[in-house]
Amino acid sequence: MTKINRNDPCFCGSGKKYKKCCLRKKEEQEQKQRVKKQSTTKALDYTAENYPEIILKAAQLLQGKYTEKEFSEIIEKFSENFIGQLINEFSLIDYEDEGLNATLLEQYLNDKGAELNKDESKYLLALTNTYKSLYEVLEIKKGESILLQDYFSKQKFLVKEKAGTEQMVKWDLIFARLENVDNINYITGVVISFPREADYQLAELKKVYQKNKKIFKKKKLPKEDQLFIFRHSITPLIFLNIIDYYTNFKRTLVNKEGDLFEFCRAESKVTNYEETKKYLDKNFELVSEEPKELVYNLLDRVNSIIASFYLKKEKLVVEVNSKKRLEKIKKEQLKNLSSSTKDWQSEIKDVDETLKEYRDRKPLRVEKKDEIPEEIKKEVAKEFFEDYYKKWLNMPIPLLGNLTPREASKKKSAKPKLIELLKLIENRREKGAKNDQDLNSARIDIEMIKKELGIEY
Repeated sequence: MTKINRNDPCFCGSGKKYKKCCLRKKEEQEQKQRVKKQSTTKALDYTAENYPEIILKAAQLLQGKYTEKEFSEIIEKFSENFIGQLINEFSLIDYEDEGLNATLLEQYLNDKGAELNKDESKYLLALTNTYKSLYEVLEIKKGESILLQDYFSKQKFLVKEKAGTEQMVKWDLIFARLENVDNINYITGVVISFPREADYQLAELKKVYQKNKKIFKKKKLPKEDQLFIFRHSITPLIFLNIIDYYTNFKRTLVNKEGDLFEFCRAESKVTNYEETKKYLDKNFELVSEEPKELVYNLLDRVNSIIASFYLKKEKLVVEVNSKKRLEKIKKEQLKNLSSSTKDWQSEIKDVDETLKEYRDRKPLRVEKKDEIPEEIKKEVAKEFFEDYYKKWLNMPIPLLGNLTPREASKKKSAKPKLIELLKLIENRREKGAKNDQDLNSARIDIEMIKKELGIEY
């Protein structure tokens, strides 16, 4: 980009000189950022020197169940020391000590407010009325703004933001703080992504929020007391759930029996196809019948899938999601196939190993003359995903209590889970499209799915 001189016409097309248009706006924004940084730094330095024991209490609240050694190790795992920054932010703005009966930021304003200039006072006073929460990204206007919705209260906020519009996608969940200055909302402080996949943790957070709402209603608490309860119960809990998810990924991925989630597979040669098929037809549910492969599911009493069997002329494959389930299938089912199959082989991989194998897998090398044109790739991908999701609408989904999406759309109790699943699919699609705009963006037509199901959200 060619350098713009102060007296050149402004690049925005206003007709004004650059120095009287966007340069002035840029300088004003930079000045605001300097004021924010200087104000919070001074407040943190003052409170660290005068109230170190309160900062320690706030840190211990965020530390939760972890020992000091475990928490130190967790901090080291994360880049840019964002946990340290979040502890500073929480201890200054959110934590209210019983002895002070105020947050450290409020105490700082009481102690040193007379020495602050107008801009510093205005910014810090605005911060005292903020809290950290989970927000859902509803809409993004690149380079300008993001429409956020509080995950708990469902209140919507149009936020002025530039950098975040390049990083976020629709239906992202972020743990963030909003501030309102001159009737404009901004994101301030540390921002952490919260994975939509952690649905069991989100369910727990919703329970805590609903419990708080009952307290608010029963006691008719004023707004400042509601804010206090939210900060003290929800904020640390959200933080700890994020840490749990990212540091204990393997431990938290379990199946419905509570067994560690692993990719388990057993394969054998088929010596008598008709006999094997007869046994599978009698004992399992046939869910797919293709010319070269039959697919069967073993279901439990509530129709959840326990195992899947893939039968071809020459081999039989069994897939389950835990080592314990595989042992049970071997003991109760595979022994009955001993006369029609042979040479059973098993493999077990954890989630990280499977993902690494997938990432490390080298793409097939194609000679230049055999390369498929991008237009054909896009069309094939589009047809594949359209066909798959038409079938998907009528497939039992474990996350929906083994209802099909079409069935779940008609049940009041299952509809929220279906909407959450569709948001997760759309969120992943948007993230994929960022990496491969041409191919990924054509893959999943969420609007078609919503129309088919008669759902809006």
